[in-house]
Amino acid sequence: MQLSSVQNNNLRHKIIKKIFTKKSWKFFFLSSFFSLLQAICYISILIILPLIQNIKSNPVFTNLSVEVNLVIFVIITLFICGLSLLFGLVGNKFSVQFSKTTFINLRNLVYTKIQDFSIVDIEKFSQSSLINRLTIDINNIASATEFLARVMMRSLLLYFGGLVGMLVLLIPSSISNINNVMIPEYWIIIVIVLISFGLLFIIFIISLFAFKSFHQTQVNLDNLNAVIQEDILGQRTVKSFNLQTSQEKKFEVKNELLRKSSTKAGYIIATVLPTIYFFLDVSLVLATWFSNSAIVSELFSIFLLMGLMIMALVMMIVGIVQINRAIPSFKRALEVLYYEPLIQFPTTSAKLNSTNSIELCNVSFRYPSKTVNSLNNVNLSINPKEVVGIIGPTGAGKSTLINLITRMYDVSSGVVKIKGVDIKQLTKHQLKSQISVCPQNVILFSGTIKSNLKFGNPNANLKAMIEATQMANIYDFINAQNDYFDHKVAQRGANLSGGQKQRLAIARTIIKPSPFLIFDDSTSALDMITERKICSELLKNKLQQTIIISSQKINAIRNTNKIIVMDNGEIVAVGKHAELLRTCKYYYDIAVVQMGQKEVDDEMNK
Repeated sequence: MQLSSVQNNNLRHKIIKKIFTKKSWKFFFLSSFFSLLQAICYISILIILPLIQNIKSNPVFTNLSVEVNLVIFVIITLFICGLSLLFGLVGNKFSVQFSKTTFINLRNLVYTKIQDFSIVDIEKFSQSSLINRLTIDINNIASATEFLARVMMRSLLLYFGGLVGMLVLLIPSSISNINNVMIPEYWIIIVIVLISFGLLFIIFIISLFAFKSFHQTQVNLDNLNAVIQEDILGQRTVKSFNLQTSQEKKFEVKNELLRKSSTKAGYIIATVLPTIYFFLDVSLVLATWFSNSAIVSELFSIFLLMGLMIMALVMMIVGIVQINRAIPSFKRALEVLYYEPLIQFPTTSAKLNSTNSIELCNVSFRYPSKTVNSLNNVNLSINPKEVVGIIGPTGAGKSTLINLITRMYDVSSGVVKIKGVDIKQLTKHQLKSQISVCPQNVILFSGTIKSNLKFGNPNANLKAMIEATQMANIYDFINAQNDYFDHKVAQRGANLSGGQKQRLAIARTIIKPSPFLIFDDSTSALDMITERKICSELLKNKLQQTIIISSQKINAIRNTNKIIVMDNGEIVAVGKHAELLRTCKYYYDIAVVQMGQKEVDDEMNK
């Protein structure tokens, strides 16, 4: 979906406002204000130091003794030091709040946006890239924003405060020597300013070269994490086929690419410190050259101010490097936020019929990466309260058909209707509330059995959980646990067997109060007896729902009200089990392979 330039600008404006809220800006300005106060205190101390040095020969308060003058100025200086510490601590607190508020806002926005992504959208970015954008990239941004508010702003104020302090110390000396042969002391300031701008310009040029390397480093990190994720999740397969060596080589290749890009970026950034030291040495030599013996008493403070300004400049440069590292990360986060998902839902709810029917009219579909259709001109009608089975080999189009009904993908042509309404007219909440799906690949979340069941229905009580788990034939296992429904479930259900995970996922689907239940090859890991028990419970259809059971096994769908036979993206036949044995050669062949010739003959003779 393409947006106009005006819409793009409005979208960017809204996103930036959500990231940098009024609250975060308040923290930023408070941090800057207290940093300014701290800078004033620090510069004031350096201006007062020459007065303390000269106080023995020229007391400020002539009516008081030299010792009292010294005590007064020491007390004033210590008081200003205390204020400087206080302002620094308070400023740091607000800078941290600014950083944390900003990056939490950004992370929430990115995470929320990903929830709107379809399968195609996620595949476009890749899972590993999205994880990196949510973690590493946003951490880079957080570090840069905190450094910006806590250090860079203070360094900027100290730099210009140092200039003001040097003017206060140098200009009077220049004026007092106006009739003498004099080297103008303000040249020291001019030299430092020129050197500062020269150094910043060089660092800016270095940053331009480093920017591309930082961006490539993040891309290479995505690729490396993809290999790691694939390897960790596929450990059983890797070990079963003895693929450790090939996986290690694959990892080494990606790791080497990451090393090259990060090393290149490191080499470029490594030139920053020697450059700083060079300009520091030059500025000290020139400042000493232009110094006048007439200001020996102020020389200590001048060099302290110079050191302060150079230190502030160095911190600003470090900040520039941090920001330079964060800019590619910020762009990657904004790519997610600016991205328009391929599947768009309307904002206004449509009026649904009371009948729980599903219709597919001339539906064809092609995956974005494929050149041929996965579904061709499919026409299908599922009546209310029917329990329908879909059977076919791998690649027949069963899961694709279910993904179109649940709108994980949009049809290439044709219409999918639920309750008489095109699903493209339903809001996201409307559609998802109508359908409860048990996917082919079961995903359980870390927590407890109860928490996983409540993903299906947050309001489910103990009675509802017992009924759902009994239907899914998992209750006996739960009842045998000491902690009952509070039994722990590890990440991805790692502490459960494949069959237990599937049965718990089936229970989670059943417990959701929706008019349509869809099971996409959800009994593949179950033995024949358990599968038959679950299918028998579903066939009772106590809640009068419309149920779709997709499977490669006849045992799972043989007793359904209607069986849809699919092959090569098309519906081959529709009918009941016994009828299809007699009329559909393709179904007959599947039955003979799975049931045996004798049982098929007995079924046909009934």
